Amino acid sequence: MKRIMLAIFFAAAATLAAEAQQWDSLYYRPDRHVAPIERIECRRSMEFLGGDSLDVIETVPDGRAAAIIYIYHGNAENLTGETMQQVMSILTEAGYAVRAFDYPGFGRSTGTPTHKAIGEAAREHFRRTMADTDPAAPVILYGRSIGTQIAAAIAAENDSRVDGLIVDGGSPSFKALALLFAPPEVHPYIEQYMHDPYSVEEALPRLNHTKVLFIHSENDHIPCSDARRLYDGFKGRKSFWKYDGYHIDAAKLHPEEFVSRVDSLARGL
Repeated sequence: MKRIMLAIFFAAAATLAAEAQQWDSLYYRPDRHVAPIERIECRRSMEFLGGDSLDVIETVPDGRAAAIIYIYHGNAENLTGETMQQVMSILTEAGYAVRAFDYPGFGRSTGTPTHKAIGEAAREHFRRTMADTDPAAPVILYGRSIGTQIAAAIAAENDSRVDGLIVDGGSPSFKALALLFAPPEVHPYIEQYMHDPYSVEEALPRLNHTKVLFIHSENDHIPCSDARRLYDGFKGRKSFWKYDGYHIDAAKLHPEEFVSRVDSLARGL
């Protein structure tokens, strides 16, 4: 992550301009390895979303779903990765329907991962899949690491329909990530030239109906204090879970506690 961020900052310093540079694409490290999906029963297809052909998946639990959970995965993850398959399996076995897609350039998906491309795809995916969804079905958006940014944005744009948001290992914004990993000498360029198209810290104040579960590891490379600040500043119904372990590994390391926390969120905290 640090090497990627430094590439962004020195590019900014070299150009000394805020013109349409796709620095945001340097945030992402697409996992192109595609493995068989073996842990879950699912419906899977390639769909044209936001201008790219993206790998889309939906799991179906036994019986009526307790809620529908949209997952926005982290960096260096894709739908077929071991951790993502495990997370989807845990949630599906707990009675949740899971909907997710691979970002442009990840897994089998085509295109280039940029904030704009991911945002457009996420909005279209949510709109399409919600069109035929039971209006009474609870909906939860689950953002993992860098996926927390778009998850929070979709929640804010659909606050009256989204019941819960999970911010797992998230930073306040893309700019905050940049400042975290950049050397001090380039901070002025970041402050002046970098602008977030969407962010967790901008989205949270817009939530009135949506409840929020914050998850963060105690020894994360993204400071737990950042998550705590977001939690403290949020005025709605909320919960905070700090766990022992690595970045966005809560479900993998503590599956029973993870399901319990999600169940609580689905019930309204």
